[in-house]
Amino acid sequence: MEKYNNEYFFTGIHAQKVKDLTDADKGIFQRNVDVFLSAPLIGFVFGKKSDKNNDSTINRVAINAQQMISNKKEALFNYRLIMLLDGENENNEAKRIKKAFEEYFDPLEKDENLFESYIRGGIDILHERIISSANSSEDYIFKLYEFLSDFEKNSEKIKSYKGLDILALAQD
Repeated sequence: MEKYNNEYFFTGIHAQKVKDLTDADKGIFQRNVDVFLSAPLIGFVFGKKSDKNNDSTINRVAINAQQMISNKKEALFNYRLIMLLDGENENNEAKRIKKAFEEYFDPLEKDENLFESYIRGGIDILHERIISSANSSEDYIFKLYEFLSDFEKNSEKIKSYKGLDILALAQD
């Protein structure tokens, strides 16, 4: 995934949402790359994908190339995990394994787009559930706690996934 060796840009409404999520006063993340690493898992766990928005009236938000390179291992782990577990978009287990372990160095464009749609979906969820619905610092804390509780409940689909023996695959 050479794409993640370069500067990465959030565009349109997602750029604004990333700004809000990293805002010093109301944000819950310190860096844009932290949003990038968390969002795809949140999007996947909640089953939320979002189309790319290229609204040119909103300035792009960047993650510099050095941060992308430094965090590439985590990003690739997230990509592999989603490719392995996403039976909704690919119900054939062997094909999911191939996407995760053979094709991830040179993924198909549709798989990269799927992964990025989960990034955007996770951004939408974080913004909607924590930032846009809170009016005070107490609200942010309550909304964050509420979100984390829901995330834990929804993440059961990863914890209890029976379609693949991920530990056995990792040991090979």
